[in-house]
Amino acid sequence: MTQKMVTLHMVGGESTEIAHPEAVEGLIGVFSRSIDNSQFINVDLGGGQRLLVNPNLVTSVSIQEIENRQS
Repeated sequence: MTQKMVTLHMVGGESTEIAHPEAVEGLIGVFSRSIDNSQFINVDLGGGQRLLVNPNLVTSVSIQEIENRQS
């Protein structure tokens, strides 16, 4: 079974990997259209966790398909 993972590359060389399925689909939707750079992107990571992303600090976004090797 495969799932998608998003990696946000930030100014300064830091990166954040996100593999939570709903968060990944939400981010793909956000980055597939024009972004208001004055607004933070609020990503629900599940389990009550949230990630706030400043789009002005994102230098690139990569999307990978990863294989789930759990039986």
